[in-house]
Amino acid sequence: MKHTKTVVQIAFWLLIVVFFYQQIGFSGEITPGEKRRIESGAIGAFETIVSHWKSGRYDEVYEQGDRMSKEMMSKEQFISEMRVERCVLASAWETLRDIEAKMISPKRVRVKARMGFRGTRGLGETRFFTQAFEMTLKEGEWRIELRRVLYCPY
Repeated sequence: MKHTKTVVQIAFWLLIVVFFYQQIGFSGEITPGEKRRIESGAIGAFETIVSHWKSGRYDEVYEQGDRMSKEMMSKEQFISEMRVERCVLASAWETLRDIEAKMISPKRVRVKARMGFRGTRGLGETRFFTQAFEMTLKEGEWRIELRRVLYCPY
């Protein structure tokens, strides 16, 4: 009887310890600070990609593409499509505005931005379009779907 009571007490305390350990250490909850850090990381990567895009470093944009995008098109195909210049990003101060990020999961963030584009081959007035890009964290680096980069809103 005494032995059974001790086993029950040990099991009870073990359950309490495990419960509190899970609540503190493995809650799965993302703190507001972690959420901001994740979203900021995705925004920073997106701004870098747009910077490469703007300066014509399409090979570097390709390298930031997600695995599926790279499987669907070769680097040469992507660079060729980007060089067609259907959509040219506007001047630096008009390129990106109103950037927002929404964390879908710790490894997926939707970045939405109002982007400025110049007309065909950079001629004409700037047109602004709000676009969303899903960023995926793989092996510590944020990746983008390359088809979204190739998409021209007009």
